[in-house]
Amino acid sequence: MSIANLNELIRKDPGNAYAFNARGLEYRSKGDYDSAIQDFTEAVRLNPKFTDAQRNLEEAQRAKAAAIAK
Repeated sequence: MSIANLNELIRKDPGNAYAFNARGLEYRSKGDYDSAIQDFTEAVRLNPKFTDAQRNLEEAQRAKAAAIAK
């Protein structure tokens, strides 16, 4: 799903942790780690038991740190 479609889904359902996680994956794939981290953080806040979002958050944080270290 595109970021634009996910933006619309989130606008309609701002409590949808799965939409935030999906948008975070899209941002991460584009190298926008700050936006990805923000979305994964929101997904975990909305659903603290969402282990995929937690894992994605940790991976995005590591990727950002690696990009900064270069």
